[in-house]
Amino acid sequence: MNLSLLRYKFFHIKFNLDRRKKIFLILSFISLLTGILCYLFFRPSFIFHINIFKMEKFDKLVFFNFLRYNLPDGLWLISGIFLLRAIWIRNYLISQVYIGTLIIFSLLFEILQYFNITPGTFDAIDLIFMGIIALVEQIIYFLFLKE
Repeated sequence: MNLSLLRYKFFHIKFNLDRRKKIFLILSFISLLTGILCYLFFRPSFIFHINIFKMEKFDKLVFFNFLRYNLPDGLWLISGIFLLRAIWIRNYLISQVYIGTLIIFSLLFEILQYFNITPGTFDAIDLIFMGIIALVEQIIYFLFLKE
């Protein structure tokens, strides 16, 4: 191989990693911001809660309850996964260890709510949704993004 081809491959790989790192950071920020906005606008205990959502017709909708209670937890989990992907983009094995640890602690925190060990209200749908999000992210990463 000549030197120019080696330089091209090096810069192409470096650019790809840098671009993917930025994409993961942006996705992490968007997921976190969306989760925060769900809390601010859909939770009645928060100051920015929009009064229109207190109407009973919205409270009975399954989708609205999903937006209010389950989606923020899933978005925060995926935000953490994206952030760990960005931090450990050059080392797949270490990223998987940290991501696995994050997923286990997230699920464990929810399970411990059932036993009143951690604050909050246990919700099985949270467990299912967080598990689905983690699984789908892993599949998408493995099939399309892993080099």
